[in-house]
Amino acid sequence: MNKLWILLKVQILGLFGISKFLHSKDKKERSKFIRFFLLFIFVFFSLLYTIVMYDYAIISSLNSIGLPQLMPALMMAVASLITLVTTIYKANGLLIGFKDFDMTMAMPIKTSTVVASRLLLLYLMNAGFCLLITLPSGIIYSLFVPQSPLFFVYLTLLTLFVPLVPMLIGTALGLLISAVSSRFRHANVVNIILALILTLAGMSLSFAFPTIITNPQAFSKVLMNSVYRIYPLTGIYTRALCQTDTLSLLLFVFISIILFACFVFLIGKYFKYLNTVYTTTRARSNYRMKSLEVSSVIAALYKRELRRYFASIIYVLNTAFGMVMAVIMGVALLVFKPAQFETILEIPGFADIIVTLAPMVLVTFVCLSCTTSSSISLDGRSFWILKSLPVKAETIFLSKIMVNLTITLPLSLISSVLLSIALKMNFIQVVFMLLTPAVFAVLTAEVGLFLNLMYPNFSWTNETAVVKQSMPTLITTLGGMGVSVALLVGLTKLPQSFQLPGLVAITVIVAVADLILYRLLKTKGVIIFRKLQC
Repeated sequence: MNKLWILLKVQILGLFGISKFLHSKDKKERSKFIRFFLLFIFVFFSLLYTIVMYDYAIISSLNSIGLPQLMPALMMAVASLITLVTTIYKANGLLIGFKDFDMTMAMPIKTSTVVASRLLLLYLMNAGFCLLITLPSGIIYSLFVPQSPLFFVYLTLLTLFVPLVPMLIGTALGLLISAVSSRFRHANVVNIILALILTLAGMSLSFAFPTIITNPQAFSKVLMNSVYRIYPLTGIYTRALCQTDTLSLLLFVFISIILFACFVFLIGKYFKYLNTVYTTTRARSNYRMKSLEVSSVIAALYKRELRRYFASIIYVLNTAFGMVMAVIMGVALLVFKPAQFETILEIPGFADIIVTLAPMVLVTFVCLSCTTSSSISLDGRSFWILKSLPVKAETIFLSKIMVNLTITLPLSLISSVLLSIALKMNFIQVVFMLLTPAVFAVLTAEVGLFLNLMYPNFSWTNETAVVKQSMPTLITTLGGMGVSVALLVGLTKLPQSFQLPGLVAITVIVAVADLILYRLLKTKGVIIFRKLQC
């Protein structure tokens, strides 16, 4: 147990640069952590506010039809679904294929202890998000349906065990995807495609929530009956919480713990084998001598960055998923037509509003797709090789920006064309439907790269720490989302005749910002790059 705690402690301290803050005497490193912590607090309360508003809208709709008791079960199902989906691609890199596998396995520690420590770290990540979803919803539910103090005790205890089973299912699916993809020549591509399909399948269920709010009576019971059949633990959770049933509480906890223990034992037994299979490379048997191909410097660097990008499933899913959703949005509007969405969502004038504001809606997806915010950090201990190349720093910057634009611009173009056709835009609207997301794509790539130069992390052992949890990623993604949503809301407040000129002004300002930031990268960015040490 002591070894398990030590392993878990080391992994926790490695998250978000906590260890550096506690032990580093460098004031810059400590100030970086403080700024990151303040940003984290801001993000936490912003997310909490959004969740509370959503909870209030749902419970009001359910209460209006006399079904407020569906609220706890619904939020538990949401927390479980999010845990399941996010765990699928966390397993690859956290449980298998992690950077310090050889060093960890060389320690005098049982394999089951190593597995348990990594699963517990994954549990802590998911438990925090589950608490953020279920506790506010439980409090708001108690405002509509008065509860005894025992309700809140049960709510807290149950929430601590909610992520266990979905996490195990997600981990098993993640390992299965890795096992299947490893049998193919292009294993990473297959891995990414399979994980993307599963993620899209899970995310598609989230489209039910607008219908719950706008038409709860026709949908809520059908949805929850389906949830009870697919995931029986939801029914046990509901009885334990809404009826303060101690037997159901004990049953829920018992099932969760037993399944977790069995999973740790099973994975511990095949842990080394799974990692060996994952890290094994396959040689081609039909090798032929060919003439050596020569590329330009920028082309060679671009190919290197692109290979690094597609080598990481978590990197791809976290940066390309937004653009995939943008294409799906374009297809949905093309198939169902804006007038039909206006009827479904019960938003008068939706078809007219979306025509002018569509470019800014697409921009919100573009801001979710930033590869450069972690591209410097992901070079890790091999960063010195990149620095030692006889290549200008701005050429290296350009290769990283080009990878980001390879993800955003083509998919943005496809989405823009689909939206232009679906919304029957005129020539000027089509021009800015194409141009506005493009200038934001460039800005996002430049901002992400500059922030990663300012706040690099070369000591990571798990790609998740860089791709999902680093300061540059959080600032770029959440900051970009915040700015784009604020601009979108600002445009909606303008009279309709001023919305297009407002969009033109935003596009021009962002284009100028692109030029300024590129100049900043070529000057200050180069200086920072030369000083970086891995």
